[in-house]
Amino acid sequence: MKGNIAYYPPLGAQVGDDVIISLDERIGLLETINTDSSYTHRQYEPSTIWICTHGLNAYPKATLILDKEGMELIVGKEHVSSSGIPDKIDITIIRFRMPQSGVAFFKL
Repeated sequence: MKGNIAYYPPLGAQVGDDVIISLDERIGLLETINTDSSYTHRQYEPSTIWICTHGLNAYPKATLILDKEGMELIVGKEHVSSSGIPDKIDITIIRFRMPQSGVAFFKL
């Protein structure tokens, strides 16, 4: 791990007999496991703050955040209830030091 970013081989790199798939292919694979208890947030415009309105009504147990290059980002998250009911978490705010675009996956 370098700083607060986990290192993965670059997309398209040869690793043994395998080739790392593209970011779009990786997102496609992750979205195939989407259910009513998961949500995918796409952030097209780079920003230091992502507001992810997932509507899961609970704290996501798993969150995966990838930048536009497909690298996993380890960042601070704040879970918020828009209704004011503490157990009804439906928004996650993700903060970055530098503007980022990418995708976030949430799963209960």
